[in-house]
Amino acid sequence: SLERMGGFEALRNVLGEDVELARRLRSQGDTVRAMPFVVRSRASGREPSEVVERFARWLTVVRSQRPALLTSYPLLFCATLPIVISCLLLGPSIANALATTLAMSARLALGRLSAKLCGVESPPLHLMLAGDVVLLLALFSALRSRTVVWRGQRLGIGRNGSLLALPSGQSGAR
Repeated sequence: SLERMGGFEALRNVLGEDVELARRLRSQGDTVRAMPFVVRSRASGREPSEVVERFARWLTVVRSQRPALLTSYPLLFCATLPIVISCLLLGPSIANALATTLAMSARLALGRLSAKLCGVESPPLHLMLAGDVVLLLALFSALRSRTVVWRGQRLGIGRNGSLLALPSGQSGAR
């Protein structure tokens, strides 16, 4: 199957090659399956800004390859903080207190369930919310520009995740 689509060489200029590989395999009539386990990252020692940059790069690829999927990130993965902030801005009321309590409780329950299903220890709520902040910052960055820094180079990400070499000073597609 891989040889029929040009091998890994055919993906040389694609960021988000896993998604593109799956798309190409499915277009040939092959089946792609998700596996029921988590692969742990061995990355460590990154600065918070580097973590945000890495997630922003991934969300920029999602924006390019599957734009409708991008809306799922704020709706499903990091909605707690916007809900809580909105309730605080709307002022004190029983409805806002209830919405805040429900949002925080749901976030905590979802984090614990996800950790249990993945066979890892559940992080404390403040770390879950820190993860939400990372995702929100990365989402805003991905929405601002399709320019990323990858392996020390400034690149634009075109349709379908294709990598575009940018002349110096060019900011990339918006």
